[in-house]
Amino acid sequence: MVASSLASAPEVQKTRGRLVRLTSRGDVPFQADGEPVGRLPAEVELVPAAVDLLLT
Repeated sequence: MVASSLASAPEVQKTRGRLVRLTSRGDVPFQADGEPVGRLPAEVELVPAAVDLLLT
């Protein structure tokens, strides 16, 4: 599974929360469930215990 090998990469941060704010120093595309939805910065509101979020 790609997600399990990606989750162990040193540049990946794994986090949990109801509201996650994603930022970057450069122009970075943002995907949700593998679909392009825009560019960073972005705020993601999560349903508790529904998903794990991988940040690279």
